[in-house]
Amino acid sequence: REPEERVLAGDSLGATVSLHLAMKNPKLFSKIISLSGAYYEPSLNLLAQETDLSYLSLFMIVGLQEDHYTTDTGTYNFVELNRKAKALLEERGARVTYLEKDGKHLWGFWQQELPDALVHFLK
Repeated sequence: REPEERVLAGDSLGATVSLHLAMKNPKLFSKIISLSGAYYEPSLNLLAQETDLSYLSLFMIVGLQEDHYTTDTGTYNFVELNRKAKALLEERGARVTYLEKDGKHLWGFWQQELPDALVHFLK
């Protein structure tokens, strides 16, 4: 199969891992569904070091109520982290469909959005 025939998807850290996996394996993966990606500083730094991500196509969504989300490592503004990741991706040529909607960092939010994300790539 070609990279365009595969879609990686993940929520939170799973979205981050999906992006990292695609960046490490561009001959295997080019499409990513990112549901409230946990794009912490190390991931943003990794993106900043890249020069050409034009082979990537992402569907990104984050909930507007994720601006103060507490994890075991601290409290994060997932909205701002996703905005930064989107900007870095686009500056490096990635095609990004980006949405911010009412929603929390919960499976129920992502579950509602997953059908549209899949249709985006499988149409």
